Amino acid sequence: MKNSFLFFRTALSPRQILLAGMVLLGIFSLCFAFTDVTISGNDATRFAVIQAVGEQHVFHIENTEFRTVDLVRRDGHIYSDKPLFPAWSMGMLHRAVHAVTGWQFAENYALLIWFYNVLTGFVCNALIFWWLFNAFRRIRKGSVPVKGLLAFAGVCTTWILSYSVIFNNHTPAAVIVLGTYIMLEKFRQKPAAPLAWGIGAAAGFLAAWDIPLGGLCCAAVCAAVWQMTPGKNIFFTAAGAGLLLFLSGLLNFWAYGVWTPLYMAGTTGTFHPVLNLSLGYWVEALFGWQGLFLYQPFLILGLIPRKKESVPDRWMYIFAIAGIVFYCTVTNEFGGASYGFRYLIPLIPVLYCRTVKWLLTVQIPAAGKTAAAAVLLLWGLASAVVGAYVPFGVGFEGYRTPEGHFCRTIRSSFGGNLLSACFEYAPDSRLTAALIRHYGLANAYRYLYESYFNIKRPDLIKRVQERVRELP
Repeated sequence: MKNSFLFFRTALSPRQILLAGMVLLGIFSLCFAFTDVTISGNDATRFAVIQAVGEQHVFHIENTEFRTVDLVRRDGHIYSDKPLFPAWSMGMLHRAVHAVTGWQFAENYALLIWFYNVLTGFVCNALIFWWLFNAFRRIRKGSVPVKGLLAFAGVCTTWILSYSVIFNNHTPAAVIVLGTYIMLEKFRQKPAAPLAWGIGAAAGFLAAWDIPLGGLCCAAVCAAVWQMTPGKNIFFTAAGAGLLLFLSGLLNFWAYGVWTPLYMAGTTGTFHPVLNLSLGYWVEALFGWQGLFLYQPFLILGLIPRKKESVPDRWMYIFAIAGIVFYCTVTNEFGGASYGFRYLIPLIPVLYCRTVKWLLTVQIPAAGKTAAAAVLLLWGLASAVVGAYVPFGVGFEGYRTPEGHFCRTIRSSFGGNLLSACFEYAPDSRLTAALIRHYGLANAYRYLYESYFNIKRPDLIKRVQERVRELP
C-alpha cells in the first residue's frame, strides 16, 4: 500500500513543495482576480471605502467611482454599511500607493481593482496553505507530500479559493481563525504569557472582520487557555482580546461616531437579527442548494466529535459549531447575493483541519481512505472553481426572492455559475444546452441576462439577446 495516494513518495523537499504550491496559487490569482466590481454591491461598497480613504482621506463614499446598495445615509453623507477595518486597512495601503505612483481609481480603475484583488487573494491563499502544511507536518502519520497535497487542497477545494478572486472579509477571517487555532496548539505545548496575549489579540482581531464569530472565538479561546493553564494567563488572553475589540470599536467611532459598524447601528442599521428556527433553512444552508457540506463534502467529517481531543481541538470545534448555529439562527437569506452560504467561510479551516487529522490517523485500509478522500476533494475542487467565476453573483436569497422569480427555479448558485460560465466559454456545447433545458428557456436566459449584467459584460448580454431572438 506504500504507493497509494496517501503514502506516495516524491523527491521534492518540504520547501520545494511549499514553493510549488505558492507558485500555483500566485498564477491562479494573477489570471482570475476580478478587474471590476459587481452590481451586487458587496465588493463595490468596500472599494468605495478604499478610494475614499486612500485618495480623499474621508470615510463617506458618495464621491467615488463605485455605486452600491450596501450603504447607510448618515449626517448628510453616504457610508458603507460593512465592517470598516478591512476596507480602511486597504485604503491606507492605497493612500501609500497613490502617493508614490499617482494612481487613482478614476484613471486606473481596472488596474487598481485587479491589484488589490490579487494582493488580498494571494496572501490569504498562501498563508492558509503554508500554515496548514506546517500544521499537518506535525502529525506523525502520513507522508510529507501527502500533507502538502492536503494543505493545498485546503485552499483549492473550498470556498476559500472561490472568494479569493475578489476583495471580501470572509477569507481574511478564515486566515485569522486558522492562525488562532495554531497559536492555541503551540500554547498547549509551551504555555507563555506573550502567546496567551497573542491568542486573545487574534480572536479580538477576528471581530474586526466578522463581529459575531469574533465574539464567539474570544469566548472559546479564553475557555481553552483557562482549561490548559488556570491562572494569570487568562488575564493576558482577555486583555489581548479586549484591546483589539476596543481598537476596532474606536475606528468605527472615529469614522461614524458610533462604536459598531453601520449595519449594526441601531434602527438605522441595515442588518436586523431574526430568530430563524426553520429546519428547511438549516438544511438548505448546510446540505442543500447553498449548503456548506454539499459544496465541500470533505468537511463533513470535521463535524464529528472525537472522544480523545486536545483542548485546542475541543474548543475550536465548539467555536465552529457555535458559529454554524448562530448564522443558521439569525439569518434568513442564505448570505444574500453570493456563492453558497458565505457566512461560514471563516469556519472552513477548523473543519478541514479536523477532517485531515482524522484521515491521517484513523486505522482503516489505505485504499478505501484514498478513494474516499479523492472523490470528496475532487467534488470540492469542481465546486470551488465554479464559484470563482462569480462569488457575488445572482443567487437565490430566500424570503427576499419573490414568487415567480427565476431564482426560485435556479436555486443553486453552483448551477447558476456553471450555466453562466458554460454559456460564456462554450455556448454551443452539450452541457450548456442540457443546463438550459433543465432550467427551462425563460428561467435560463433571464438568469444569464442578469448574471452578465451583474458582472458588467455587455458583449455577453448581447449574445443572450441574440439567442432569445432566434427562439421559435
